[in-house]
Amino acid sequence: ISMHKSVHYAHADGASYDEIDCPMRATFRDGEIRQVGDEVLWRKDGPAFPVEYTATPISSDGELVGAVVVFRDISERQLAEAKLNASMQRFKVLFEKAADAILIIDGAGFADCNQAAVDQLGYSNKEELLALNPAELSPELQPDGERSDLKAETMIAAAYSQGGNRFDWIHRKKSGEELPMEVTLTPIEQDGKPMLLTVWHDLTERHKAEQALRKSETQFRTLVG
Repeated sequence: ISMHKSVHYAHADGASYDEIDCPMRATFRDGEIRQVGDEVLWRKDGPAFPVEYTATPISSDGELVGAVVVFRDISERQLAEAKLNASMQRFKVLFEKAADAILIIDGAGFADCNQAAVDQLGYSNKEELLALNPAELSPELQPDGERSDLKAETMIAAAYSQGGNRFDWIHRKKSGEELPMEVTLTPIEQDGKPMLLTVWHDLTERHKAEQALRKSETQFRTLVG
C-alpha cells in the first residue's frame, strides 16, 4: 500500500485528498524537491496531526528510484500560535475599549493608539494623531519648570531601566488646552523591537476636586480665623 493511501489520504477536515494532488507523490513522479508547510498526516488509529515536510527525490545512476520524506509534527507550534492569536485578540479588544488613552511608542514616534487617545486629545482620527511627534503633545515646560522634551527622555529611560514608570504629566490637546494626566510607561517587545506601552489617565476631575477642597479649606480658615 502506498504512503499516500496509508497516512496522507485526507485533508484536515476529512475531505478526500486525491493522490494526483499529493506533493509527495509528485516528487516520486518528477524528481523535484517539495517543501510543504501545513498539511496533516493520519495515524494508524485514526486521528490526524499537523505536519510540515520535505520530500526529496532519490536517484541511482540517473534514474529516479524513490524519495525521502522528512516531516515534523507541528501540533505544539500551532497550539502556541492559537493561544498567542487569542491573547492578541483579547488585548486588541481591551486596547480599543479602554476608557484611558493607550498609545504604543517606538523609536520613531507613535506606532498605534486607541480611540480614547484620539478623543481625549481632540483629534479627528487615529491617522492625524499618529502622524505627530510625541513631543508635540506636551507644552514647552512642565509645572515643575523642567523642559518637557528633556524630562520625557528621563522618564522614558527610567521606564526601560526599572521595567516601568508612573508619573503625572501635562499634555496639550489639539486646541492648545492643557490636560493633566497620570502616565504609565511599560516596556514591551513587538516583533523583536523594544517599544513602550503608554497609558494616560485623565486627572482633570481629580484636579478640580483638589482645587475645590483647597478653596473650601481656605474659606473655612477665613471664617474661623
